[in-house]
Amino acid sequence: MQAAEAQHNMFKGGREGGEIGGREFGDDLFGEIAKHGEVNLMSSALLRAGLEVALTDGSREFTVFCPDDDAFAALARSKGHTKLSFFNDMEVEIAEIAKRHVVEGRYELDDLPAEMTTIGGARIATPKVVRRRQGFEPWIEFADLAASNGVF
Repeated sequence: MQAAEAQHNMFKGGREGGEIGGREFGDDLFGEIAKHGEVNLMSSALLRAGLEVALTDGSREFTVFCPDDDAFAALARSKGHTKLSFFNDMEVEIAEIAKRHVVEGRYELDDLPAEMTTIGGARIATPKVVRRRQGFEPWIEFADLAASNGVF
């Protein structure tokens, strides 16, 4: 757990997000994601999907696979949109994307099952761990960033 905390603190250094309305966020999963500067668009997607309440609920734990902002930008471009137009014009798709990236239960990297069911009902194979983006293939670059009710 110490390595994950150190990685989280190192990664946060100077790159904090939290741009959603200038709000202050707690140490719950939604709050930690919202404060993380590399995944601001995922924070917005989680809001669009109506998941803020679930991800701030301390009685349930979740694992969230967070596409970074670059991944959302690439997806928007592939569909002929800018990030802004993608989020404005494709609300339903954005919400579905968010739901396909949230799994009930706390799973750290070493404990991921081979296959999981997301809260959106999709069956997903565990993303492989890589250090470089490879198109739209699922991958994990940073893992086990902790929150009070889960990991991302």
